[in-house]
Amino acid sequence: KRTKRVTLTWTQGDVLQTPPHKDGGDPKPTPALKLTAADPVTVFSRAVYAPTAQALCARNWRFYDGAQIYELQFQPSQSAALTPADRGLGLSAAVTCQVRYAEVAGFHHKPGDHHADWLRSDIVARFGKLGAAGPWLFVSLRADTFLGYAKVELTRATVVPL
Repeated sequence: KRTKRVTLTWTQGDVLQTPPHKDGGDPKPTPALKLTAADPVTVFSRAVYAPTAQALCARNWRFYDGAQIYELQFQPSQSAALTPADRGLGLSAAVTCQVRYAEVAGFHHKPGDHHADWLRSDIVARFGKLGAAGPWLFVSLRADTFLGYAKVELTRATVVPL
């Protein structure tokens, strides 16, 4: 397995990638489309700015990974019971949101690539509130795919006093 390091730089008129990537797909990711998105780490870290649990799932999240633009379309949040893992992170409340995935630009599809059936379940996003008055955090994203169960999960949170 090879590690590829990519740097994305947002400017006023475009998003630049180092090393350069030849934009392709149908439709191609235009500078205007790229500017409507952010890298995955930035998008998920913005959860801390949500004023309420409902606000976490009240908008779509658009991503640009240097080649493709895709969107997670969030449905209204639902309260969720705290799990032992949530309590271990120091969370005081949790919500889940059903999520739909949509391709926006930059995708190439070949016959047999599971474009239409790669998701076998809804995507479920989970957020938790850190402490009684702390911020909301992205906790996990889970889905069943044609390759198996996939999850991205927060395993540790640290509060650093200012």
